[in-house]
Amino acid sequence: MRDAAPVTVVIFRDAHAFLDAATPLLAADPISTNVIGSVTERLATDTPVSDDLWATVVDSEDRVVGAAMLNDPWNLFVSRMPTDAAIAIADRLSDDAIVLPGVTGERAATEAFAARWAACHGMTVTTLVDERAHRLRTLTPPADVPGAARLAAPGDTTTIAAWLHAFREEAMPHDPPEDTAAGAARMIERAELWLWEHDGRAVSLVGCRRPTCGVSRVGPVYTPPDLRGRGYAGGTTAAAAAGALAAGATSVMLYTDLSNPTSNALYARLGFVPDHDAVQIGFALAA
Repeated sequence: MRDAAPVTVVIFRDAHAFLDAATPLLAADPISTNVIGSVTERLATDTPVSDDLWATVVDSEDRVVGAAMLNDPWNLFVSRMPTDAAIAIADRLSDDAIVLPGVTGERAATEAFAARWAACHGMTVTTLVDERAHRLRTLTPPADVPGAARLAAPGDTTTIAAWLHAFREEAMPHDPPEDTAAGAARMIERAELWLWEHDGRAVSLVGCRRPTCGVSRVGPVYTPPDLRGRGYAGGTTAAAAAGALAAGATSVMLYTDLSNPTSNALYARLGFVPDHDAVQIGFALAA
């Protein structure tokens, strides 16, 4: 069996430098790199210099074939890439004595990274969430949902912060703590939050990020438990996606939890189709 072609891992501590180097990959694979690209673009403009870290993997023909982002205290996020590239990132971060709570991203690359990291550090790995990334093919808004969508405004911050907290508690209990009030204010300022209103009150929330390489990402999606089953989430998601396309996005994507058949069926009805499977993996020291 022929050995895999050698790859080189390049580490970046500056968001702008990473974006300059990684743009060919971000443009070629705007779905699996969307989280990396959108977060990095925000950090490059909104956040002072921190301990964040990025990596690219370059093959023997000088092509960028993979990317990763470590935004403390979150998991390392990896793009779709060859498994040898993911292993090379694990080796390089091990050499640099980087500490990781876990790894998230496209399934094959994430699992290859996790296996190597566990072997190098005597760790156990735990699958936290099995996910699927979907891209919008043809938007099909739901019919007959009572109410209408609108962009969130500063006066909605308190309600949205409470809903974001509830969403995290329900859907993302493994994520590190976050200031949901600050997050709500930032997304409102960036016109990235949509609300569905019925009978004069907000009943559902959908986030939709500014496009990165043409692709906007939907999330979070939250409806209070006592208001579910009425089509509000579908109506808000469709409105957010339509708004993103009208504003210039070339496509829209989202992630679903594979353990939630209701949401997966909803997004399929709206016109989203699978792009790739993803996974969130946590690390712990072996007993």
